[in-house]
Amino acid sequence: MSKQLQERKINRFFDVLDPDGAGALTLPTMLGIGDRYARIRGYASTSAEAQRLRAALEQFWKTVISPMDIDGDQRVTRQEHLQRMTAALADPQQAREFHATGDAFFDFADVNGDGHLVKDEYVDLFSVGCGLARRDAIQAFQRLDPQNRGYLDLNQWRKLIEEFFASTDPDAPGNWLYGTY
Repeated sequence: MSKQLQERKINRFFDVLDPDGAGALTLPTMLGIGDRYARIRGYASTSAEAQRLRAALEQFWKTVISPMDIDGDQRVTRQEHLQRMTAALADPQQAREFHATGDAFFDFADVNGDGHLVKDEYVDLFSVGCGLARRDAIQAFQRLDPQNRGYLDLNQWRKLIEEFFASTDPDAPGNWLYGTY
């Protein structure tokens, strides 16, 4: 993949994880994504559903984001994120581990646990949870679901993640996973 295309995708991923534009990822930032998503789904903060979302995001922080913290300040800057993501995607073992976290993210977004990430779940997660413009999230979902089924299943989700992070094709559907970049 061209270095420029990969950097654009990695930076887009950072922007999605930093919806308030603070310039650094923190555990409270990650938990805020889940809290906003739980609210839009009508879950009380003490509900089992909301707690499941928080636990998934804490795990995401612990296994994926926190190890990117080069200077140990409990914040992952854009530069740290770019450096570590670029290295991880170049290493097949690390890339597999990173892609495996996509399953956890799917489970997090699939709030009713039916094995389908429906359009509303996707749009709410990325517009409310991560700050994408709602129209951009809707457009992205339409690109991710070319058969117009109204949902993404786990196998399709895995393929889209692979395309987003590894595809050299600038027109691959997975490039829309996190909206435009």
